[in-house]
Amino acid sequence: MHANLTPEHIGKLKHALENYGAESLPEWDRFLDMLTPRVLSADEFWIQTGDPCADAVFIYSGILRLFYDTRDGHAFNQDFYLENEVLAPLDGLLSNSPCAYSIQALEKTEVLLFSYERFQKEFVNVYFEWQSFELKFTQRLFLRNARRQAELLLGTAEQRYQWFCKSKPELVERIPQYQLAAYLGITPVSLSRIRKKLKGASIKSV
Repeated sequence: MHANLTPEHIGKLKHALENYGAESLPEWDRFLDMLTPRVLSADEFWIQTGDPCADAVFIYSGILRLFYDTRDGHAFNQDFYLENEVLAPLDGLLSNSPCAYSIQALEKTEVLLFSYERFQKEFVNVYFEWQSFELKFTQRLFLRNARRQAELLLGTAEQRYQWFCKSKPELVERIPQYQLAAYLGITPVSLSRIRKKLKGASIKSV
């Protein structure tokens, strides 16, 4: 048995990696030995702006938000990451620079941490299967960020809210509304108005 990892940890991680097409990975047991479980309490930071980037995580349970501190002292939520997702501050890791944003738990969150540098040296640079997994992971992250940028540039606040409800329905009632407003780039008051308007329109259409 791998230290500090439960069968539930391992099973959930294996299933998540299979969603990236990684069904047969060499040195699986050695990879599991790299993982360190960590529990973040609600509002606890995993990474803060300016921190060095060293690790990646698998989210076993909970929610992490990635956000930037704006010049006017507010926070802009770039994205939310849920259980069964892999998250890595790739820009900082690849450029060997401090993190430009913060990553914080919105509720009690359990993650499995692993060293990105060691992962690269001992797995990605050695085995094609792990290289293929990393390529698919980075491709998905690129497409996710590209869609996010398009939403911000092309959509109205109301459209962005509707897109969020369609793509992340499980989060609509799970996260605080002020956090959702910070993701949409509007105030909580504006979000309340949008929700009220759409609810009214839905009732009229029945």
